[in-house]
Amino acid sequence: MPRIARETLTSSQAAKLLHVSVATVKRWASAGLLASERTAGGHRRYRESDLRLLAEPGTGDPTARRVDRLLGALTPLATQTAVLQMKLELGSWWGVADAMRPLAIELHRRHDAGTLSTAQWVEIFDRLERGVRRFLDHVPYAAKVPRALLSSVPNDRGLLAPALLELGLTETPWSANFAAGLTPQELAAELRRERVDAVVVSGSADADARLLARHAPALAAAVRDTCTPLLVLGVAPWPDPFPGATRCRSFEEVRQKLEDIASRRPPEQAGPPPQASPGGAQRGPRSQEGEAGNVALRPARTLGLSLIDEQHRLIIEYGERFIAGVRDGAPSVHLGEVLSFLRDSADVHFGIEENLMRAAEYPGLDGHLREHREFAARIAALVHELEKNGDSAALRDEAAEFVRSWLSGHVAGTDRRLATYLRGPTGDAP
Repeated sequence: MPRIARETLTSSQAAKLLHVSVATVKRWASAGLLASERTAGGHRRYRESDLRLLAEPGTGDPTARRVDRLLGALTPLATQTAVLQMKLELGSWWGVADAMRPLAIELHRRHDAGTLSTAQWVEIFDRLERGVRRFLDHVPYAAKVPRALLSSVPNDRGLLAPALLELGLTETPWSANFAAGLTPQELAAELRRERVDAVVVSGSADADARLLARHAPALAAAVRDTCTPLLVLGVAPWPDPFPGATRCRSFEEVRQKLEDIASRRPPEQAGPPPQASPGGAQRGPRSQEGEAGNVALRPARTLGLSLIDEQHRLIIEYGERFIAGVRDGAPSVHLGEVLSFLRDSADVHFGIEENLMRAAEYPGLDGHLREHREFAARIAALVHELEKNGDSAALRDEAAEFVRSWLSGHVAGTDRRLATYLRGPTGDAP
C-alpha cells in the first residue's frame, strides 16, 4: 500500500477546494483526471499541492486563458494557432501534451457547471485532435532510429492522447506509426511483420471498462513473443497492476521510458523505413532527391524552425512542380490544379506564421504581412488567368518566374529574418 503524504485531502475537502461535488471528484479520479492514493481502508486521498494547481483559476491563470483561447478557436486553423501558442509558452510539444491534463479538467469543470454544453465539450476535443494532427503533416523521419507503434483502445473515440504523443516524438530520435484501435491479433501480426522497438497504447475516459478488462491481458500476450516493451497511457481504466505492461501516468513518463529503451538499443541496429500500419497512414523518411513530388528543402532555405521548415518544404514542392510543369509543357488544367494547391498550402502556412509573429511581437510584422498579401493576390490572379488563357506561353513563363523568384526571395530573405528574431540571441528555436 503506498505511503499517504501528510498534506492530503479527503474527497469532500477536494470537492470544496475545486468547487465541484464529491461525486464529480470521485468520477474524475476514477477516470484518471485527478491523481489519488488509497488509504489502508480503501479511501481516496488527494495531494493538496496537486489540487491547488487545478483549483478554480483566476483571470490570470494560464489554464483559464488556454481554455478561453481554445473555445474561441472555431476553425481547425484557429485551433492549431492556439496549440502553437501553447508550444511557445511551454517550450516543447511534451510540455503541451502534459498541459492538456489541467486543461481537460477545466473543460470538465465548465461542462459539469453547465457553462459548456455537451456538444461544445465534444466538439472542442475533436477540434483539438484535428488541430494537433495538422502539425504532423509532412513530418519526415529518419530510417535508422528506434520505432514506436502507437495505437488506442478499440472503439475508443478519444484520440487526442496518441496525436499529442506522436507530436512529442517529433522532438526525439524516434519514428512513429499510428494505427487506431488495433486488436491484439492485429498488433501481434504487425509485430511479426516488421521490427518495432516499443508499443504505446492510449485510452481515454470513454474507453469501455469491460472491454478493457479483456483487452489488456491480450495486449500483453501479443507483445510477449517479440519481447517488445509495452507502455499504456491515458485515463482509461487500465488494470492495476497490469502484468506485461508499464503504466505511464503522464507524457513525460512515456518520454523517459522511451529514452531508456533507446539507450539500451544496439547502436548498429537499423530497422527498415516505417511502413503503413493497419488503419494508419504511411509515415516514412522523405527522400532527399530533388524530384518533382518529393522535393528536398535546400539547405539555404532551412531556417531551423521545424514547423515552419516543414510547411516551406510542402510549399516549395508545389512551386517546383509548377515550374517543372511549365518547362515540360504540361496541360493548363494540370498547371491550374498545382497552382491552386500552392495557393491553399500557402494560405494555411501564412495564417500560422502570422499568428506566430503576433505572439512573438515581431517588429517586422507589417512588412511581412504585406508580402503575404501580395503573394496571395498575385497567385489568385494567375490561377484565374490560366483558367482563361492557359495555352499562352508568355503567361506560363510569367507565372513560373513569379513563383521561382518569390520562393527564393521570400523564404531565403524575409522568412530568414523572422527565424533569426524568433531564435533570439541564444540561437535557440522555439
